[in-house]
Amino acid sequence: MGRLLVVDDDAGFIEQMGQLGRHHLIDVIPAKNGDEALALGGDIVDGAIINVRLEAEDGFEVARRLRAHDPSLPLAFVASDEDLSIRAAAAHAGAMLFVCKPVSPEQFLETARTLLQEGRREVPRVLFIEDDPEVARYISGILDAAGFRTLLAESKQPIFESMERLCPDVLIIGSVHGVINAPDLCRVIQTTRPWRHLPVVFIAAEAQQETTLGAFEAGGVDHLSRSVAPEMLVARLRACVRSRLEAESCGRCPVSGLPLRRSFIDTLAARIEEAKRSRGMLSVALIDLDDFKSVNDRFGHLMGDQVIQAMGSLLNCRFRSYDLRSRWGGEEFALAFPGESARVCRRLIEEVLFEFSDLNFGEEPTTFNVTFTTGIASLPQDGESIRELIASADRRLYRGKRAGKARVVWRTQRHTNEVEPLRGTPQRR
Repeated sequence: MGRLLVVDDDAGFIEQMGQLGRHHLIDVIPAKNGDEALALGGDIVDGAIINVRLEAEDGFEVARRLRAHDPSLPLAFVASDEDLSIRAAAAHAGAMLFVCKPVSPEQFLETARTLLQEGRREVPRVLFIEDDPEVARYISGILDAAGFRTLLAESKQPIFESMERLCPDVLIIGSVHGVINAPDLCRVIQTTRPWRHLPVVFIAAEAQQETTLGAFEAGGVDHLSRSVAPEMLVARLRACVRSRLEAESCGRCPVSGLPLRRSFIDTLAARIEEAKRSRGMLSVALIDLDDFKSVNDRFGHLMGDQVIQAMGSLLNCRFRSYDLRSRWGGEEFALAFPGESARVCRRLIEEVLFEFSDLNFGEEPTTFNVTFTTGIASLPQDGESIRELIASADRRLYRGKRAGKARVVWRTQRHTNEVEPLRGTPQRR
């Protein structure tokens, strides 16, 4: 469950945020002023929503105090008007979003998801291909000081191994002296799945018109000189990271908030290749909500969307940041766990099954619970391609359905206890 700090002295607004939070599996922590916010929030929240017009204290001052405690805390501001000067001040105070009251449920969900995703984001990763050691040290020093995770590589090294090891958010290409030039290296990378949409920034001795034009024609998003001011370099790279995240968010399911199938497959392909090269483990899981058609038939599709939404929120809040999650389609979801065995994944997913099946949907006296069934397949035991792993997980999922649902199937049929139901799992009332 995500945790959001809401700083507002309007009791009605606080109550509304709390209700919406409970509905979307988000823990809303209320505070009336900066002192309460610092006492209650501490370092345990994933983001903060702050009213800019508090009676006792300026909302921007509250933001400053919170940021002094946690410089990376994601912030959103709310106000009862759309005064442009206030919105500009909010942007300067570090706001990711500005929302006007009254806040609709859709606006709350969008704001909460944005803050939670930002709060859980990993350090931005940059792969820097540069054959000049002095330039490589200088640029990487700037990036390290700014909080980027930087991996240096020379053009003669296996580039795709470096990329799959780091999974960069941005690629920087400097001076290369290998068999191809920098623009052609960019073209090669961007015609290789899953790096087709990776932002590429060129750094040259001088940003002349001819080299700049060649960089953009090759697919680059920016072209800088080595003498660029450090703060400008950092700002341009951060803009690239934001653009990449926004592009990825466009490939998300609007109901569950999870990536859609195509994005999942593209990323999984890279993780599988990395696991095969390092002879590591990787497990894939398919999840199918039990009897979901009866939810839509009995309670309507809006209630069905609430169930999908709750499942998406739960999967977004669980597991590690680099585990993969997806709305596979309909009432199905897909997960992938790099470096984990099927046995470990079974335990992780069973914990989610207990938590999800304990949620109450609807209103008294017709509340109900929903369970799900999962099939797990692992590399290399069950195959070495996406098709083989998904097919194996799908077969186990349907064995679980035939065995009674509400369970996680993870082993071959010779094991007799693989499809036992979870003890104590609630059934739909």
